[in-house]
This record gives sequence, structure tokens and C-alpha cells, in this order.
Amino acid sequence: MNRRKRSSKPNFFSLARSFSSSSERTAIANTTIECSDLIYSLIQEGRIQEDELCYSARVAGTLAAKNPGQWIPYCHSTTVDTLRIEFTWDEHTLMIQAFLKSKTSTSLDTLAMTAVSTAALTIFDVCKEYDKGMVIGPTYLSRKSDE
Repeated sequence: MNRRKRSSKPNFFSLARSFSSSSERTAIANTTIECSDLIYSLIQEGRIQEDELCYSARVAGTLAAKNPGQWIPYCHSTTVDTLRIEFTWDEHTLMIQAFLKSKTSTSLDTLAMTAVSTAALTIFDVCKEYDKGMVIGPTYLSRKSDE
């Protein structure tokens, strides 16, 4: 049986992060999902309920931000004091923004990116039966600060 030997070296990256000072931090991430004329008209006509669609996406994004370790190796769960996921339309493009605030010092930027990405994937999943041609992205971190 051929097994890989695990390294006995400590993970200094994780250790270094655990000794970081704790201050209030914020992160804002954004993404977009471009919808076809068909999906946009179904939403405008109410055949796809926009409030239910955004609610489902918000719940999925929140769950993903609270459990990033299930998605991303080496990403630690952290306490988030504020988490807002907002949706706005610009013609056929739905813009998604996540705002997070926390007093912890780890992975807040990753949590924000995970929240918007998951929200966009949820919208894709709900609408794909009508059109699989939706385009997600770009997804990016627009602000990270240590206050």
C-alpha cells in the first residue's frame, strides 16, 4: 500500500492568523448575473417571483458565508456581526453585493466573495430551466478595511 506521509511541520500560516489583533473589519464583494430577454421578461411579468428568487439567493449566500470551511479548504468560520446581501437591476443584469462586518481578523474577504458567488449560483439554479445562457461575473472584492 502506497501512502503519502503527512508533513509534521506546523502550519505557520494558520498560527500567524490566530495571533492577529482583533479590530472591526469590513469587506464588500460584488458580482453580476446577466439574464437573457426571456428570463428578464419572466421576472418582470411575475412568472418568476423576484422577491422569492432574491430571498432564496440571500439565504443561500448567508449560509455559505457562515460555513466557508465546507466550501474552501483552509478557510475558517468566523463570527460575522453584520451580513447584508443586496440585489439591484441594471437593465438585464442583476448586480449582487455582500457587505460584511466583523471584529475577527480572518477570511472576511473570502466570506464576502463566497456570499455573492453562492447567491448568483442560486439564481442560476432557479432560472436554468428557462435558459442556461446566463453569465455570472465578474466577481470581485470591492473593499476591505481594518477600522
